[in-house]
Amino acid sequence: MLSLKPQNKIEFTTVKTFTRGHSTCLVRLVETEEGTFVLKSAEKDNTRGRYELENNLAGSEEIEQMGIATIIPARYEFFQTDDAYHLIMSYLGEDLETMVNKSQRPEREFHQVLLNLAYVYNRTHRSGYDSAAEARQYIEKMIALTEKNHMLANEGRADSRFVDMLEQFRIPEMAASTFACHDLTPEDLFLCDGQLKYPDPKAGLRGVPIVDIACFAGVCRDSYNMKGAKTAYDRMKEFALDLSTGFGMTRVQAESLFYLGRALQASLSARFAKYDDKRHEHNEKAKNYITKANELG
Repeated sequence: MLSLKPQNKIEFTTVKTFTRGHSTCLVRLVETEEGTFVLKSAEKDNTRGRYELENNLAGSEEIEQMGIATIIPARYEFFQTDDAYHLIMSYLGEDLETMVNKSQRPEREFHQVLLNLAYVYNRTHRSGYDSAAEARQYIEKMIALTEKNHMLANEGRADSRFVDMLEQFRIPEMAASTFACHDLTPEDLFLCDGQLKYPDPKAGLRGVPIVDIACFAGVCRDSYNMKGAKTAYDRMKEFALDLSTGFGMTRVQAESLFYLGRALQASLSARFAKYDDKRHEHNEKAKNYITKANELG
C-alpha cells in the first residue's frame, strides 16, 4: 500500500498526454514553476494504477540499493494529493525508438545502449549460492510468463505441444545474478548525453539478463522494425552470449537462454496482436524459438 508524503496541491499546465504503452495511470508532460516534467498519476480508487506506482517505487528502491541510481531520472519523487497518487520525474526527451529512427547513424545509439548495460551488469554482478538461486528463479519466472502470454493470446486454449516444450526446457546451472528486467522496450528507454535512463522500473530486478537482451533485440528488429536494428540484432545477440562467462555458463547454454527470451517476446507479441493472422504468426515464432532453445539446452 502506498504511503507517501502529502502535498495539498501541485500547480502545473499539461503540455500533452502520453498514450503509448500499457500504463494504467494517466501520464502527462507538464510545465511547473520549476520546469518541464513527466507526471504519472493514479486516482486513489484506481487499484491497478496504484499497484503500478507501487511497483515503480519498489523498483526504484531496488535500483538505488544496487548502486545504479543513474539509470533512473535525476528527479524521481512520489507524493499524494487528496484524490490521487503521483510520480513526478525529470523529462528525458525523445525515447530510444524515436531517437534511433531519426539518427543518421543508428548503430551509434545501439552501441551506447550496450555500453551502458555492460556497466550496469558489471556493477550489479553478484556471485554465490543466493545469487545462483535468484538466477534460477528468474528463469523460472520467464518460463511461467511465456506460458501465461501464450494462454492469454489464445483465450485460454493452450497448444499442448508448446506448453510441453516449455516444461522440457532445461535451466542451466548458473553461479551469479545481476540487474535483470525483461521489460526493456525502446519506448521506455532513453539516452541522455549517452547515459541510459530507465524511468519505469518494476520490482524484482535481479536475475539473468541474457533473456532481457533477447527480448529487446527481438522487439527492435521484428516488432518495431527500427532503423539499423537488423544489423544491431546480431551485435546484441553476441553481447548476450558474451555474458555467459560471468554466470558460469557455456555460450551454448547462454544461446539456449537467448532463444527462450525470443520465445517470451514472440508470445507477448501474440498476446497483443490485433489480427488473427498476426497472432498465428507470432505463435509459430514462439514455437520455433523454444524448439531451438531445447535443441541447444
